[in-house]
Amino acid sequence: MNDKIAEEIIKSMGSQMDLIFTLSVALCGGIIALLVQIAIHNRSKTAAPLNLRGYWLLVFTFLFAGVSIISGYLARGSITSSIPEIYQLDFSNIKSWGSASFEASSTIKILFLSQFWTFFLAILCLFVIVCINLNLVRKEG
Repeated sequence: MNDKIAEEIIKSMGSQMDLIFTLSVALCGGIIALLVQIAIHNRSKTAAPLNLRGYWLLVFTFLFAGVSIISGYLARGSITSSIPEIYQLDFSNIKSWGSASFEASSTIKILFLSQFWTFFLAILCLFVIVCINLNLVRKEG
């Protein structure tokens, strides 16, 4: 019974971290694509150059997404190295996963929280960028 619980916990934590990892990579790729598109647009002589307000927020968005990627990678490694310890836990005494205690449990919790919150901050920065540049989004032809 403990083996099935441990397997499900490992699978669940891994899939949550993989999801945020994938979204962070997609966010970084989107930022790079946006910057390349702006550079290509601004090099053409036929159109007025795009001036992105709050471009420094793109740097923060990219950095937050990068930290999220690194945190996810490290958390995934911590989970993988902790698999033997997780399988040895007595789940009958554990009320919630947050109360589980083993050698790397605090490291995994900190890395997962840093992955989540830095991704959240990256999305928040991106939202602010879109809001302050609505004139570019709404510009016709």
